[in-house]
Amino acid sequence: MKILLLDLLNSQWHDYRGSGAQEDRIDQDRWLGDFLQRAGWGLNRLPDPAERGALKTLRAQVRGAVEGWCQGRPLLPGPMDEFNKILVQAPLVRQIEPAGGVTLRPAACGLPAVMGEVAASLATLFAAAEPCRVKVCANPDCGWFFYDESRNLSRRWCSSRHCGNLVKVRNFRKRNGIRAKT
Repeated sequence: MKILLLDLLNSQWHDYRGSGAQEDRIDQDRWLGDFLQRAGWGLNRLPDPAERGALKTLRAQVRGAVEGWCQGRPLLPGPMDEFNKILVQAPLVRQIEPAGGVTLRPAACGLPAVMGEVAASLATLFAAAEPCRVKVCANPDCGWFFYDESRNLSRRWCSSRHCGNLVKVRNFRKRNGIRAKT
């Protein structure tokens, strides 16, 4: 399941291999351009520094809301009001499709549209998902959020190929007294 707000949360990258390297992908034009395209930016430019700052603030607000929700705390009235204000600034319009049916499309573009999509993603997650399915990677060097779609809620890694394999190899070497190659 691809959840837009998890992409925003994971824009704070930490080197999963443990080097200590970090980067904020909101400051990277390529990553940000891809994210904005998925989120309905609709403009032919990248965000200016103030708009990037607003995305970072939104990311912190979403992080607090998701972490609290995962721990069983309800969304407090203050943050809920902030997310509702964001949604009001990003109205949707209905359009009839040629094949039939109605589609909802953003009436705004730019930062209001993106922030509205993230807030809507948060509301959808809270309404439709179980808090125990949103997890943080078990690799202490990673910290990425992911949605656990396994039947028995056993997923522990954002990626079994990267973080899972790395931690399992480290644990094996530690148990067997094998030093890592330098």
